[in-house]
Amino acid sequence: MLTRTLVLAAVLAPLATGCDGTGRRELSGTVTYDGKPLPSGTILFEPDATKGNDGPPGSATVTNGQYRTDPGKGVTGGPYRVRVQGGNGVNAGELNPHGSPLPPPTGEYRVNADLPQGGTFDVAIPPP
Repeated sequence: MLTRTLVLAAVLAPLATGCDGTGRRELSGTVTYDGKPLPSGTILFEPDATKGNDGPPGSATVTNGQYRTDPGKGVTGGPYRVRVQGGNGVNAGELNPHGSPLPPPTGEYRVNADLPQGGTFDVAIPPP
């Protein structure tokens, strides 16, 4: 009985701490452009191998300036390259699902960051 309890505790512990068993932890935060919530977009977290991070990539959808990684799509923490692709939220069809690009002209913003192992990370995109 004690062995079964210890095994169950070992299996459930990562779930209780926001970890999916791969070392990834949920990450959430805000994305603003020129001081206002980014209406629509995607945030991508790519491990920075040049700084020794060989962890998994992560991603989330940005809606009204808020994002939260889905289970299994979080980060392990450490050096990452963060890319935000966004738009004004007015759907312009399949080729531009987030609407007119923000920031112009490409709708993509990049920043290198040392991400926490779960928790929050906010991105403030400056005006052009």
